[in-house]
Amino acid sequence: MRFDERLWATAAGPTRQWNQMLERRSRRALGELKDLTAAAEAGVADGARLLEAVLAAPRPVRDALARFPAFDYWLYRSRGFLRENDRGGQWSAHVESFASFSAAAAVLGRLARAEFPAKLSAEARFHITGTREFFEFPAECASQPALVTVENGRASVRLPSGREGERRELPEAAASLWVESRDPLVMGPVRVHPPAKQSPEEERRYAHVLAASLRRLRCLDPEFCGEMESFLRLLIPLENTLGRASVSSSYDVLRGALALSHSEDCLLQEETLIHEFSHQKLNLLADEEPLIAPGQAGQVFYSPLREDPRRLRGLLLGAHAFINVNRYLIRVLREEPLEKAARDSVTRNICRRLFHVEDMLRSVSGYASLTRFGKSFTLRLWREQMGHHHEALRFPEEIVAFARAAYREHRDRHAWGDTGFVKPALRVVDASPAAEEAGSSR
Repeated sequence: MRFDERLWATAAGPTRQWNQMLERRSRRALGELKDLTAAAEAGVADGARLLEAVLAAPRPVRDALARFPAFDYWLYRSRGFLRENDRGGQWSAHVESFASFSAAAAVLGRLARAEFPAKLSAEARFHITGTREFFEFPAECASQPALVTVENGRASVRLPSGREGERRELPEAAASLWVESRDPLVMGPVRVHPPAKQSPEEERRYAHVLAASLRRLRCLDPEFCGEMESFLRLLIPLENTLGRASVSSSYDVLRGALALSHSEDCLLQEETLIHEFSHQKLNLLADEEPLIAPGQAGQVFYSPLREDPRRLRGLLLGAHAFINVNRYLIRVLREEPLEKAARDSVTRNICRRLFHVEDMLRSVSGYASLTRFGKSFTLRLWREQMGHHHEALRFPEEIVAFARAAYREHRDRHAWGDTGFVKPALRVVDASPAAEEAGSSR
């Protein structure tokens, strides 16, 4: 596939190329699942049958499950078990947890009848992972074995005693985009910021604000929102323990899930959705078409956003995300009837990011060994950035000047002159791939 950098630098909606990318991702995940059937069968009762229930599902069903965020995480953990040759009790429990997907395949495929052995979670729940459904039991039933039955696409869960679980549904923020904070196959890797423990009322409010944010995104940036809603499936509430306006994260082993804290400020939530989804989009692209030559992406340079240096790849991720946020905020200024205070606030956000992006792109362009596609992609980002500079000509000069001065003050404290290097006295913190890709907070 020849990638068009214009479709990836900003957004063009769910184009043919975007859909091909998602299809290829599904095929790879299902191929990996097929390779795991022999390992799942060895020593695990019904292990291969659980996996084959998804492989045998109608194509739209199995493709949807293969792109579901928790599927990423389940495969990631499987690779770890096999790499360490750990076929003991943990591996067996891991294979048995796939019953959540097996049940989802039967529900979504509307099977006349299917049964799967299962086990309740430590919170006494069973999740039909890949759907909104889950089943709750009293706390004393935690970790007990159970039987999942699907009849004509409707699931029920029973304990050996005959006790049935109460069916529940995850709240929706949009069609096929749900709020999730319970499923262990989803929550396992969520560690950068602690997940929020919300009451039902708080959870509904969280979903309500994000639904409003998505409606405005759909109106002002239908291309970006089209891509987002074709890929994102889960929104995970986070606790904002840092006291910042917002904290958010996304994970390389949980593609299609985005974690963010609650805010009553819809525009802030829109910015966060755009920022984190941009990271996911660029990571998807880099899986297929690397942007920076191997061995160079991990080198660290001055960051205009932080006191510690960041990897070149992280600077490219940041520049891409903030260009897309600024693109959206410029549309808000053009099309929304904002009060002066609100307009000035949005303008300050754009200006602050304008200088941050400029610096990040300078370091990427000046120091990174870019691939052929990486060069054309970075040039496209520069052109978007220059368009935003032209927009800034309309902004109040005092706002632009303040943002420029704040950017310069940070650079003078932390950068080595006008280079991309940090001052030698600065301490280098964790700049590992895990730390860089795990998430962000603002």
